[in-house]
Amino acid sequence: ALDISSVNLAHQAPSALSALTRLFQPALRQCPTMVLSRLPEMLRLSLAGIDSNDQNKTMRTLIFYRNLVMWLPVGGALNIALDDKETKGTIQIGEGLMDQRNSIVGSTSYKNALASLPESSILAQTNAAMLDTDIDFGTVMEEAMLAMSDWSLAFLDRVYELL
Repeated sequence: ALDISSVNLAHQAPSALSALTRLFQPALRQCPTMVLSRLPEMLRLSLAGIDSNDQNKTMRTLIFYRNLVMWLPVGGALNIALDDKETKGTIQIGEGLMDQRNSIVGSTSYKNALASLPESSILAQTNAAMLDTDIDFGTVMEEAMLAMSDWSLAFLDRVYELL
């Protein structure tokens, strides 16, 4: 709905953005590789949602961005020692986010709890192959954070363009 070639679907953009806002966090918890691998495209397409002629679409886009940055850090992870004098008072937060998530999802009790859910449950309808793959979540997360870093510059450029 936000792609430039979708002129006939522009009225669906606010609904699509609202759906992304609501589904981002549960999808990130359920299948992070799917969400993180599609993140650069979501970010690129959603920039068109900042529109000076459509306040509803702009507000829904900004709400989506707020939700997005609540769950994903912007920028690449820095491996800086806490006693490093070059940091000038800044600290890194969220170190080991995916390791923490994987320790929960990879646990036997989590898999047993999923197996005991009824088949009609949304949580039970997970792609088991995604849970058991050897995908390096650290690399996927790092790429997503770098995409967020690039997006932040494009976002600011878009906002200043409309001012």
